[in-house]
Amino acid sequence: MSNTQIYHAIVGCGRVSSNHADAFARIPGVTLYYANDILRERTEELASRFGIQHVTTNYQDVLNDPKVTSISLAVPHYLHASMALQAIASGKHVLVEKPFVIKPEDGTEVMTSMQSKGVVVMPVSQHHFDPILCCIKQLILDNELGNIVMTRSHLECVRSKEYYTDSPWRGLWSGEGGSVLINQAYHIVDLLLWLVGSVKRVKAEMANLANAKIMETEDTFTASIVFECKALGNLTITGAGGGEWESYIEIIGTEGVIAFDIAYPNTIHRFELNNKTSMQAWKNKFEESRESGFVSPPGIDYYGNSHCHQARAFVEQIWSQLPQDGVDIKHALKVVNLIQHLYDSARSGNTVLVETSSGA
Repeated sequence: MSNTQIYHAIVGCGRVSSNHADAFARIPGVTLYYANDILRERTEELASRFGIQHVTTNYQDVLNDPKVTSISLAVPHYLHASMALQAIASGKHVLVEKPFVIKPEDGTEVMTSMQSKGVVVMPVSQHHFDPILCCIKQLILDNELGNIVMTRSHLECVRSKEYYTDSPWRGLWSGEGGSVLINQAYHIVDLLLWLVGSVKRVKAEMANLANAKIMETEDTFTASIVFECKALGNLTITGAGGGEWESYIEIIGTEGVIAFDIAYPNTIHRFELNNKTSMQAWKNKFEESRESGFVSPPGIDYYGNSHCHQARAFVEQIWSQLPQDGVDIKHALKVVNLIQHLYDSARSGNTVLVETSSGA
């Protein structure tokens, strides 16, 4: 491993940028080198807070600087693919915020370009690094729940009118790619695929029940899901009422059940195993993971601090200098592909078979 100094740029200085800046600032051998946003005041604010050396409103300044090693892309959804491709062409490594892309075919192009250029491109999936979620993943891999038979997942995420009107790309199919499903519930869909596996078919409904005057996309979404493992699931999401951020995922198997949230820190709401000895051992593991490494979030509370672990994994991939197999991108493409099939079902009113897109 060649731990050469990395000079990192934060591109997009909005809501999640402080998580990226904080995460990379904690890694020895990484220098926060650029802050870039089209709004100079946001750029200067982030740079001042984290001691970032250079500020610019021009993305090309970042790309043209040979000292820049890597980039966090935290920009509007519709720019993810095109700006990632520009960064790759400039020889920069890229950490791309969710959703990785809006269209799966764009993600396939990014992966092909990454492999051709020999750089690291990693989609953000920070909950894969949550200590409790890592324990739950291992619980399932160890078959402690038995055969999974059902999932329940729910998210409330009320957003103010200004959330949409102050960011003109939000609430547009062309800009955001949807709303509560592809944006806020992206994490839910991601974790269902990560923990339970691929999906066979979906039947969905969507509506705009509170925000029709300010957005063309959905603020409420429901779906029935059939997984490849034959488990049945439901998904309910709303930004039209309820809490600012309330989440719940429950996974039921023939040998047990676990329910948790994706707030910060994660909470186990329900846990039962038929094997009581094993259940106590896992309870101890969950308690250990809950108590390990708590750090106050640098930004919005429910964003947590898992970007720290993700940034470390990204940097270690750069230092490893190994060819990129695209495994992280392939998972992100499965997430985007499933989201697009959910939207297809909601638009048509039909049950939709989830076909695997190229590269996913």
